[in-house]
Amino acid sequence: MESDSALLPQPNLLAEIRRRPGLYFGEKSISGLYFYRTGFIAGAKGDSQSLPLPDDFDDWVAYRARFSESTSGWRNMLLEKSGGDEELAFDRFFELLDEHRARVSRVIARFNMTVTFLMPSPDLAWEDFENLEKISHDVRASVVIYTDDPGFFVIPESDTMPGRTFYPDFSRFEIFVNEPRDWEILDSDACEKAGLPVR
Repeated sequence: MESDSALLPQPNLLAEIRRRPGLYFGEKSISGLYFYRTGFIAGAKGDSQSLPLPDDFDDWVAYRARFSESTSGWRNMLLEKSGGDEELAFDRFFELLDEHRARVSRVIARFNMTVTFLMPSPDLAWEDFENLEKISHDVRASVVIYTDDPGFFVIPESDTMPGRTFYPDFSRFEIFVNEPRDWEILDSDACEKAGLPVR
């Protein structure tokens, strides 16, 4: 028989940290939160269930903070935007997390693209990389916005290419998306504001 404590809902650790950060890492600090979470997940052997963040949270921060990419990670972007103020960045982290949870997507355009996958072989040498088998197929994708901020997300409408990708502008999009075609513009004003030229 399970104990009663196993049946009780587990506390949301991020909500507790938000309420009392000093209890967990001494002071209200975005770096404290980042390193505490990183250490906690490492100790849990990669399990982030107790301190979950959305898969696209780095992209969300880049979108809302108006960065051109998210590779520096949410901590560094928030610190930069807050002028190095750890407490301000900590507060902004939770504001953006709340926004992410409450956000509503708006599809402003759709298009087709060809996606090519390289099929690796375990016995293939690095110098034979260009000889990899290539498999291509067409994918329909949606261009999505959540706010009036510049930039947009592209969400494939296919299980073979899951996820969403943030693009700060159309020039970055063109670098990574090969020959988008068959555009369907659903909201031309929103497309222009997001940095997507109306075709």
